[in-house]
Amino acid sequence: MAPLGFTIDYYAVLQTSENADENTIKACYKRLALTKHPDRNQAPNATAEFQRVQEAYEVLKDPSKRKRFDAQLPHIRREAAARTPFTSKGETNCDFYSQSPQSYEQAIHMLEQKLQGLESENAKLNRDRDTKLQEIYKHRAAIKRLQEQDEQAAKEDAERSTWISFLILNRYTHSEKEQRNRAAALRKSNRRDLEDILRDLQAEGDRLAAKISLLYTEIRQVRVEKRELVEAQSRAQAAAKAKVEKQHREQQRKRQEAEEKARKEREAAEEKARKETEAAKVKAKKEREKELKKTMEELVRKEKEEQESRDRHQQLNWEIEERLRKERDQDARRKGHREALRERMKAEQARKGKEATNSGKPRTGTQRHDQQSTGRHEPEEKDSNNQQKRPSKPKAAEPHLHQTTIPIDVNKSGSCKHRKFWSRIEGRIQCSLCHVTQARFAFRCPGCQMTACASCRDILKNILS
Repeated sequence: MAPLGFTIDYYAVLQTSENADENTIKACYKRLALTKHPDRNQAPNATAEFQRVQEAYEVLKDPSKRKRFDAQLPHIRREAAARTPFTSKGETNCDFYSQSPQSYEQAIHMLEQKLQGLESENAKLNRDRDTKLQEIYKHRAAIKRLQEQDEQAAKEDAERSTWISFLILNRYTHSEKEQRNRAAALRKSNRRDLEDILRDLQAEGDRLAAKISLLYTEIRQVRVEKRELVEAQSRAQAAAKAKVEKQHREQQRKRQEAEEKARKEREAAEEKARKETEAAKVKAKKEREKELKKTMEELVRKEKEEQESRDRHQQLNWEIEERLRKERDQDARRKGHREALRERMKAEQARKGKEATNSGKPRTGTQRHDQQSTGRHEPEEKDSNNQQKRPSKPKAAEPHLHQTTIPIDVNKSGSCKHRKFWSRIEGRIQCSLCHVTQARFAFRCPGCQMTACASCRDILKNILS
């Protein structure tokens, strides 16, 4: 029994040879760790396989542990061979593998290693046989050359033994005869040695051929065993797959039953919810109809109010347009009054200037005002010849452009020049000059208390300034 608890061929677990170096062992471990990790391997025994791979790597990566394991490896393999799941006819013991699925891979790996060793030995024997065959070919060629040389020497001897050759050719000297005899003896000796070597080589080649034949038979048997083992593994995997499929079908059946039950419960709940929804819809419909009726009444009321509001706005717009039209008319009349007032003022100034020129003594504004207010004329002036002049006949007043207006009496204000600041009066006030009623405000002269609009005020200031 193996000491220290080594009972598994860790080289078979890592799927490598016992001569593998540290880098090869590490590469095999990484490859197997990726494929056998429980997160990627869904097999039931994935955790055990991954732990076995880790255990093998821990032993083989440590030089001291690997040395002890290599010392125990023959005993481990003998025990594994004693447990080899093959019968005398090469059939696989499926019960053994069904109990230990990992043994499939171990046994296949062992067969692969054995097959690899046999094939390596077969290749070596084939190379040795080829070498022997080449040596045999070389020795046969050398023997053939010696035979050709012997035949050539016998032919020469036969040619020299005739009468014609005796008369024509020179005879061999004693030294030439001895030399030819020594060469013939050497060729004979070499030929005998080459034939002995050739017999040995042929015997060795026959032994190699027999060994190769036996090795080939063993290789074929190992391949058959491997194929049977792979088939057994496939059958075991198929059985496991069938078992998993059966469990899956059972689970699927239970899941379908649960889904059918849940579906019926869901349909019942949906039917109940549908009825409740329909009742709620009917109730909501009635409420919406009631709300719609109320909304329509409210819309009718609002539309009526809007219509009344539109009528009021239309009436107000008409009144505003009428007022604006009247104001435009008043502005037009006011403009005409202003133009007439401006023309009369200019005519009045021209007349007064002419009178002042004719009299030779201009009068002050106070005197003109007193004369116009009292209706009395200034005393008649005498010229240089002491002759009394008649007063100039005043011109008749120019009629106003509009009969609705009152003539402007500038002398009514006396000596007021209307140059002071006119105060603003709020309210509806009629202008004293153009007689247009101002809707918002007017202006009052602080000197003569005359009320006028802004336009008439500006005219008075400009004319009397």
